[in-house]
Amino acid sequence: MVVRFEQGRVTGYLVESRDLCLLGPDEVVRVAFDRILEISVAKEMFFLGNQKSIFMGVALWEGGLPMDLLPGEGMLELLLGEEISPGK
Repeated sequence: MVVRFEQGRVTGYLVESRDLCLLGPDEVVRVAFDRILEISVAKEMFFLGNQKSIFMGVALWEGGLPMDLLPGEGMLELLLGEEISPGK
């Protein structure tokens, strides 16, 4: 996921992977920014199988150079919730 900012405002975003690049991903991705950057990605974008968690990292870039990484080493583990069937 690449989010572009200019003067503190989101000016665009796209989703990249080895196999595809979504230039207008509004159906599967939502981006919001005020003081906190929030990104929502539809589960259909991931091949999760029976996984209970996913790992991710965040990199902030400016002028083509990395400025900060989160976490500084390794990856963040995000636990996935269970699917709830309608009527439960």
